[in-house]
Amino acid sequence: MLPELEDLETCFQHDYNFETERFTIPSGNAHLELMLKIGAMIKDHESTDTLLVVYYGGHARIDEARQSTWCASRSPDSPWLQ
Repeated sequence: MLPELEDLETCFQHDYNFETERFTIPSGNAHLELMLKIGAMIKDHESTDTLLVVYYGGHARIDEARQSTWCASRSPDSPWLQ
């Protein structure tokens, strides 16, 4: 795990008493799985007193269409999302 992710999670949990959850980019249907995950989180926690923070800790590159792509690792066959 990334040290900065551990530090951020510790800060959220211990300093602010926030709940945290990690989501790793899956190798299959990555975009759909992320949308389902975010949708479920919103559905389960939507309230005027809820703060939803999404932190991305990974890699990025520009694809052939010049679009930003999030990647789980630097490997060419890494799971990715546009």
